[in-house]
Amino acid sequence: MTDILKNFRIIAEKYDVFLVDQWGVLHNGFNGFADAQVAMSELKKMGKIIIILSNSSRPYAPTAEMLTDLGYSEDLYDDIITSGTDFQQNILHRHQPFYQDLGNKCYVLSWEQDVIRAQGEKLQHLILQDMPLQAVDALAEADFILCAGINREKPLQSYQALLQQAQSLKLPMICINPDKQSVAPDGQMHLCPGAIAAWYEEEYQGNVHWHGKPYLPVYQSAARIAGRPVDGSFLAIGDSIHHDIQGIKNAGGDGLFITSGIAWQELGLSGQYQDSDSMALQKFYQKYDIFADYAQTRLVW
Repeated sequence: MTDILKNFRIIAEKYDVFLVDQWGVLHNGFNGFADAQVAMSELKKMGKIIIILSNSSRPYAPTAEMLTDLGYSEDLYDDIITSGTDFQQNILHRHQPFYQDLGNKCYVLSWEQDVIRAQGEKLQHLILQDMPLQAVDALAEADFILCAGINREKPLQSYQALLQQAQSLKLPMICINPDKQSVAPDGQMHLCPGAIAAWYEEEYQGNVHWHGKPYLPVYQSAARIAGRPVDGSFLAIGDSIHHDIQGIKNAGGDGLFITSGIAWQELGLSGQYQDSDSMALQKFYQKYDIFADYAQTRLVW
């Protein structure tokens, strides 16, 4: 049975390295969580290694800037790994076989706020800055699709024609935000880019290459930063059972599941920040055969 924590500090001494998710743990996209800020500060006082591990498609600098705006100064963590930065490293060094013969022309699906503009002219997604890649306007010109965002004003079905054309062209897709949904400040669920990539992979048998959690390369990157292999001294903190918890368990560490994030409705909570019932939580774990070591409503020191 998973331990449901009231206070995070009772397990903090047990771990040396903390892999902390952003959205749902540190903030809701608009406001930083004061309790989480305290927890991060206390961990740093203890000399712990803290790595922000996020399925965001954004590179390091905009991520750090956003965290600072939300109350998390750079002295509260040691490094940031996003699925976007993982993608950048693969483009630059092409270690993985998938990248070795990949062309440099990409058709980009993006969040509107991540498109860079200069003097009123639309340029490119943030992630393409200083990368040896060229964004193109037509699928027929592309070597691959870069799935980095989604238009939340449109239903998922609005991407059907694009995916059908991509299938006919046999275009691979690189997904640098594998989340399928996120929770808004009002508790409602919104689609994320991973929903497009999963649809392409499952419905159209498209070749999708995924970056971020729960895939092993980001944990290998975290191990390099920490200077040690992932083991029982690592604790991942996140609100996705499929990404944060499954990822760290596969990598060899422990996981703290935050129940007030994207799973709150599925857990049957009467409100987003209500405490979870231990039996409901156990049924949730059993449904997916993924088990966290600990759970907490919010990250509270």
